[in-house]
Amino acid sequence: MTFSEAAAEVVRLAAARRAYWDAELPKYHRDYPLIRAGERRPPSPPEDGQLRSLLASLPTEVIYKLILTMYLGRGDFDTSALGDEYGAIKTTFPDPKFAAVQMNGKVPLGAYLRDGLDRLEKAGIDLDTTSLEPCGVN
Repeated sequence: MTFSEAAAEVVRLAAARRAYWDAELPKYHRDYPLIRAGERRPPSPPEDGQLRSLLASLPTEVIYKLILTMYLGRGDFDTSALGDEYGAIKTTFPDPKFAAVQMNGKVPLGAYLRDGLDRLEKAGIDLDTTSLEPCGVN
């Protein structure tokens, strides 16, 4: 699966998950958005498991590009810093499973990715064809 295919599917699943929570949480919590101790939670949406499975199945480089795009969309840095930030992400998340867990835990994941993809497109950067791995040349 290419980066762009994976990003589109993650955005789709994250958006469906977000829509589910937006619809269901007010039904279960009378003072929503306040959630009081002891109040029953709605069951998790099927997209939770689908998103976890998808992220677990992706190649390492795609996972790192996705989390890089998520942070780009969140506004943590701009496109001129992609190479440095990619290296920092690999240091922060030496196991891509941790990066996947971090992404899965973000409620606005779909919005962050959409915003990051928009910023990449405006900068003319195609992560399907761009490697951010160090080339080993000093």
